[in-house]
Amino acid sequence: METLKEAHQAEMSQVQAALDEAEIKRVKEEAETSIRAEYEAQINDTKAQHEALVQSLNEQQERIKEEMQKLQDAHKEEKARLEKEYEALIQEAKEQEKVTKKAFSFFFFSFLMASL
Repeated sequence: METLKEAHQAEMSQVQAALDEAEIKRVKEEAETSIRAEYEAQINDTKAQHEALVQSLNEQQERIKEEMQKLQDAHKEEKARLEKEYEALIQEAKEQEKVTKKAFSFFFFSFLMASL
């Protein structure tokens, strides 16, 4: 009878060990599933934030390019305007120099004629 009790006790210990092992495996699988789901949710959130940031930066870069183009266009227009203004001033100075030379020549000639 004692042998039967010991055999039964040994068998019960084996069953309990198998149950404990199955419970550990089940808890481990639940934890892995939960952690995986949380990780995937976090990675999806991070991806979404990253994509939104990249989109925002691309839009900002495009605005900067457009602004730079506007500034370059304005610079070209201003440069052309200043070049025209400079050329007009040069032409005006040349015309003024001609008038001054004519006036000087006239007065000099008049002075010479008056001296004779």
